[in-house]
Amino acid sequence: MKEMKDKGDIKRFKSEIPRILTVDEFWKIIKNSYRKSKGDPSAQMDLLIADLKTRSIDEIYMFRDYFSHFTYMLAKDSLLYSLVEEFQVYISDDVWEYRRGHIVALGKKAYELALYDTYKFIHILKTGVYGDPKKIRHEFWGVPYNAFHEKTGLELDYMYAFASDGLDLEIKKIFKDLEKEHINRTIFEVNEYIVLKLEEGYTNLYVKGELFNQCKFLLFTIPVDEVRTYDEINSIDEAADILDRSMESFRYAYEISPEEEFWGHCSNLQVWAENRYDTRLLHSNLAFPLLKALADAGDPQARRAFKEEIAKRLESMYEPVVEFLIDGGYLRYLNKEELESIGISEIYKNYNKQKELSTLMLDSQRYLEANQLDDVVDVCNRILSIDPNNFNGLHTLGRGLNKKIGNILVFLLFHHSSSSSSSSPKSSSQSSSSIKTFTSLSFVFMRGHC
Repeated sequence: MKEMKDKGDIKRFKSEIPRILTVDEFWKIIKNSYRKSKGDPSAQMDLLIADLKTRSIDEIYMFRDYFSHFTYMLAKDSLLYSLVEEFQVYISDDVWEYRRGHIVALGKKAYELALYDTYKFIHILKTGVYGDPKKIRHEFWGVPYNAFHEKTGLELDYMYAFASDGLDLEIKKIFKDLEKEHINRTIFEVNEYIVLKLEEGYTNLYVKGELFNQCKFLLFTIPVDEVRTYDEINSIDEAADILDRSMESFRYAYEISPEEEFWGHCSNLQVWAENRYDTRLLHSNLAFPLLKALADAGDPQARRAFKEEIAKRLESMYEPVVEFLIDGGYLRYLNKEELESIGISEIYKNYNKQKELSTLMLDSQRYLEANQLDDVVDVCNRILSIDPNNFNGLHTLGRGLNKKIGNILVFLLFHHSSSSSSSSPKSSSQSSSSIKTFTSLSFVFMRGHC
C-alpha cells in the first residue's frame, strides 16, 4: 500500500479547481475505455483507473456516484430473472451487484436496453457481441476508489473530505434531472384520471391512482401493401378481426420494445380521450371495462359517454362487440325505453343465431377430429339452413385440416351420388341439400388448402 501523501500534496489536492463531471462525460469515459480495451473487462478497469486518476477529486467523486446510481437503476426483477433463465447462472446478492455494474461498464446503449428493454437486451447478449454473458460479473464498482487511492495514496474514506464544498448539492440537482428524465420515459398522464406507467418492462394502466387490470394489447401494424383491406373498417375490433391474429401476438410478431409498446399505448389512449372516449378507437375488451372504471371514478366525460357508447355499439350489430356487451352484462346499464329504442329484440335474435352457429361450428370441428364425416355433413347442412351465406364460418372449419380434405370431399361426393340415385321426393330434397353442402364445402376446403 502506498504511503499517505505529505501535507503539501494534500493541500494541493484540496485546492484543485472544482470541476463538474457531466452525465455525458461519464458515458464518454465509459465508451472510450470499452473501445480501447476491446471488451476485455480487466483491461477496461485499468484504463478507467488510468483516466480517472488524472482528473480532479471532484470528478472521481462524481464518477463514483454516477456509477452507483446507474447500477442501482438496474436492480430490476425482470432483468435478474431473464439472466438466470436464459444463461443458467447463479446470482448471489454480491454477484448481482457486480453484474449490474458490469452492464453499466458496457456503455450507455447497453445500460438503456437493460433498463427499458430487457427482452431486446437479452437477445443481444445471446449474439455474443458483449462476449460470454456468463462472464459479465466483474467488480467495476472498485474503479473510482482505486483511482482515488493511486492519485492521493489515501483510502477511500478520505474521498468525501477532499470533495469541494457544495458538491453534494450539485450532484443532487443532477440526479433530480436524471429522475425527471427517467419518469418522462416511463410515466404518461393522459388526463387526471388515466395514467400509464412502464414498470418492469410492462405497461400498466392506472385509473385515479388504482391499477387497472385488463387486456391492454391495443397495438397492431397494418402493412403498407394491405392498407386497402382496411378501407371499410368502422372500429378497432373489425381491424383486429381482419388481421386474423390474437391481440397478444403483436408485440412478439413485430418485435417492438417495451418502451415502443408503452408509447403506442400512450398515443392510443390519448387519442381515445381526445375523442370523448369513442369505443370504436380501442378494442372492446379494453374500451368498455375502462370506460366503466372511469365513470365509477367520477370522470364526467366517461359518465356521459358510457351509456351512449353501449347503445351505439349495440346498434352497429357487429357480432363480436354485441356478444361482448351482452355476455359482459352491459345491457343492465340501459333502461327498458333505451333498449327498445335501439331494437333490442332484433339484436337478441341475431345474437342467439350467432350463438347457435358458434355451437354448431364447435360440433363440426369435434366431428372432424373424430372422423365422423356423416355428422359433419349433417352439421354443415344445419349451418347453411340457419345462414345460407355462411362461407366464412365453413372456411374456418376447413383451415388447418388439410390431411382430412381429400377424404371429406370423396365422402361428400359419394354421399351426393347416392342421394341422387334415389327417385323419391324425399331423396330429391336430400340430394338438393347435399349438393348445396358439397358445393360449399368443396369451395371452403379448397380455400383452406391453398
